[in-house]
Amino acid sequence: MKQFSHTYLDTGNLIEFMNNSELTTPLLVHIFSSDMDLSENISREIQSVNANATITLLHSDAIDATDIQFTTLPEHTQIVNKTHHKEYEELYAGIINTTTEGFWLLAPDLTIIDANYSLCVMLGYSKDEIIGRLPFDFIDNKDQELCRSQADLIDDVSSRTYELVFMTKNGAQLHTITNATTMHDQHGNKMTYAFMTDISARKKIEDDLIRRKEEIKQLNSSLESRIRQEVEKNRQKDHMMYQQSRLASMGEMIGNIAHQWRQPLNIMALVMQDIYISDQLGSLTSKKIADSYEKSNNLLQYMSQTIDDFRNFFKHSDSKEEFSLKDAVDSVCALVSTNLNHNNIECNINIKQDSLILGCSNEFKQVLVNIMNNAQEAIQSNGGEEKLINIIVQRKGSNALVKISDNGGGISQDIIAKVYDPYFTTKNQTQGTGLGLYMSKQIIENIMCGSLSVKNKAKGAEFTIELPIKDV
Repeated sequence: MKQFSHTYLDTGNLIEFMNNSELTTPLLVHIFSSDMDLSENISREIQSVNANATITLLHSDAIDATDIQFTTLPEHTQIVNKTHHKEYEELYAGIINTTTEGFWLLAPDLTIIDANYSLCVMLGYSKDEIIGRLPFDFIDNKDQELCRSQADLIDDVSSRTYELVFMTKNGAQLHTITNATTMHDQHGNKMTYAFMTDISARKKIEDDLIRRKEEIKQLNSSLESRIRQEVEKNRQKDHMMYQQSRLASMGEMIGNIAHQWRQPLNIMALVMQDIYISDQLGSLTSKKIADSYEKSNNLLQYMSQTIDDFRNFFKHSDSKEEFSLKDAVDSVCALVSTNLNHNNIECNINIKQDSLILGCSNEFKQVLVNIMNNAQEAIQSNGGEEKLINIIVQRKGSNALVKISDNGGGISQDIIAKVYDPYFTTKNQTQGTGLGLYMSKQIIENIMCGSLSVKNKAKGAEFTIELPIKDV
């Protein structure tokens, strides 16, 4: 069987539709119209084309357009005219009782007057247990209010589609798509019928999908929280390691301060001794006192400046600033120069091209100090006669390069890949923390958005710092 719907415009339009649709087999025809005379004319036109059509006229003033529903029947169906109502009723009864959809028919007072086999199976009731009861007896409480309110609004022909939950005899929920239609029979009685399609399996899949989405949402929320916690733990760990690294650097810098102060203190001791001897010999003059005062004052100013330089070096700042690579390199070399000189290490600085960098200058200086201290220790361990550190500042495209190389023999190939690992050190545990190069890489790559690399050259190691140049 096939069904066709047609909105009536004129006779020609109707005949063309029937011919194109090949509606020549036995037909069941429902004509919905507000004009009874028009319905009868349409009926005559249909029978003039197909004498095997059985036609039902459904009249209502609420119908806006005249619609015709055609249902084709098998060729052997013997329905010739309206006198064969018995065969017609038996055919429809067979269709309703063999469909897999549930069906019921309601009287004007909404009492159930008929139900098909599929509905009985779906609800778990016998037909006798369903007939004579109201639909609300089988509908879930949460949907009853909707159905009652809709029933009060129905005054004429209408079709509605709901997603309703029914309650089976054993107390289970039956999810359905329910298509309900209200119309008037030939006696003018308001009748309602409905077809129910079981969507419980689909609903279960939808509910499982919603549940899984909620589980995923909760998992994502939990995962985000755990990630935040781990990030915070790593941040605290990095902060602790950073502080350890700075403390180690401070210990090394105290040694530099000692070297910076040793010579001025020796000179001051000689000045004081000269004044004392001159006084004992009676040769102390006002000019000698003035000269000694000036020399001592200059030495004290130098020592005070040294303290300021070291204090500024360890001053931490979270805000980025613009600084010159040349100035940063010169500042660091001034801090460690006395210690290098004491160990007979020559430091050559070659500024090919200076660059302005936006970042934390003190952290950058700390990186330079870490690398130069490692170079100094490598040179002292190598024991060569020529002791040399070279620093080159230049540009490469939009980046600035700082290369620090030494002639300390280089880094063994089996450990060169590990030099940036935290707590990895080739020194005695009392001499190194293994954090200097690790923190140097963190500062250059994570804070200053650059890169830090190392390779061996002919006579030693070369560290290369690459940083983006500040836009002018």
